[in-house]
Amino acid sequence: MEINNDIFGEEMRVKIKNEIINDLTPYFMHKDLLDQHALSDGIFSVFEYVNKYVEDQEFSKGLKQVLNCYQNAGAINLNVVLTLMVECHEEFVNRENIMWSLKQKVIGNEEELYDKIVSYFDYIGTSLEVSVKGIVNELNALICLTNGKNYDYAKICKLDFGVVVNNILDQGYFVDILKIHNLKLSDWRNIAKHHSYIIQGNNITCIYGKDKKSFIITYEELLNDTYKITRSSIVSDE
Repeated sequence: MEINNDIFGEEMRVKIKNEIINDLTPYFMHKDLLDQHALSDGIFSVFEYVNKYVEDQEFSKGLKQVLNCYQNAGAINLNVVLTLMVECHEEFVNRENIMWSLKQKVIGNEEELYDKIVSYFDYIGTSLEVSVKGIVNELNALICLTNGKNYDYAKICKLDFGVVVNNILDQGYFVDILKIHNLKLSDWRNIAKHHSYIIQGNNITCIYGKDKKSFIITYEELLNDTYKITRSSIVSDE
């Protein structure tokens, strides 16, 4: 499906297309394909997020890292990469449907500070569980392919989120994406999903790991961390 002249006039259609091509060109190896599909739903969705984070250099840096991972794996065996993407497609569609519902929910709009904090942690936990947990499995497989290692994608999918994140980090990939405050996204996910935090006014004590490590953040810092975690979720998903 594309933006068409029934919705926008030709002049506006051309203007939108030029803006999309201008903003997304840095992320495309094959510029002709971008020009051909610039007004498709998929490309327009990517443009929406890139435009939203246009001033955030970390977003652009992370997105290029993820794209390079796919490009490097594709250069080694494109058929394997395409097969892997098809295998992940159904799971991806299911995740997208859940994430769409999540994005419609207004968070941080509660009256009490305690309820605001709980709302943000619920959002963090669900977004990491739904959006990132699946894609890191695919990225792990691509990294194995790039590094000449054998892998079984079905077995990767059965691993815990934290194990897959560790596998990726141990190979030197995506540190800036998979860690926030030097804390792995899988730890953030566990803190949020297991309610491993204590709220005392404006301060929040977060507890994680088997040895029950802890750190304290303020509500304002939680907002900033939520932004960074959301950015990481979008970068990996795009």
